[in-house]
Amino acid sequence: MAKSTLDIAREIACNREGKCLSEKYINSKVPMLWKRAKDYLWSASLNCVKNRKTWCPRCAVENQRTRTIEDMKKFAIKKGANSIAQEQDGKCISTEYVNANTPMFWRCAKGHEWSTTLYRIKNMGRWCPQCSGNFLCGLIEAKEIAHSRGANSIAQEQDGKCISTEYVNANTPMFWRCAKGHEWSTTLYRIKNMGRWCPQCSGNFLCGLIEAKEIAHSRGGYTCCPNPK
Repeated sequence: MAKSTLDIAREIACNREGKCLSEKYINSKVPMLWKRAKDYLWSASLNCVKNRKTWCPRCAVENQRTRTIEDMKKFAIKKGANSIAQEQDGKCISTEYVNANTPMFWRCAKGHEWSTTLYRIKNMGRWCPQCSGNFLCGLIEAKEIAHSRGANSIAQEQDGKCISTEYVNANTPMFWRCAKGHEWSTTLYRIKNMGRWCPQCSGNFLCGLIEAKEIAHSRGGYTCCPNPK
């Protein structure tokens, strides 16, 4: 009886291109040792393998991720077409899916790229933030805002600059330079939505180490910061 059940287990494993490595069968709920074709070992009861149709857990995860990333790309195409009311498509340009709350990269039909989670795309109905007016803009737009902001702030044609080389999102600090050469770090959200610009020019003095030392010296003191090497 026990031997025939063990033979059944081995036959099931063989049909799934694997092996049952257990030498003894106790009952259908006691874990047995299994091996897939790719040499991955795991334990599972015969009940799980035979009646619940489970197999290699690692393969299951890989297959789920493959299916999900394919589903994301199809969903992006549909979402992109619906958003712009034409046949041009949106795209999911990520190559790996982790879960619905892990950011992925997307591209709309107009070429805008951004990062957000599948949950926000699928369950909250979000799509391209630039097309929708939710301004999580890219690096080019950030530089254009900096140029405009710099010109407006000093009332002449000299411009400000966004000197960051990478854009993440509107709440991630970027580096900026005003027309007078002052440099500082702040988010695009604060620049665009809160009307902020150069803190030194505006009197909101977030100074650097050199300025701090000069101020301390003029007041008969010194900073405790070491000199940069």
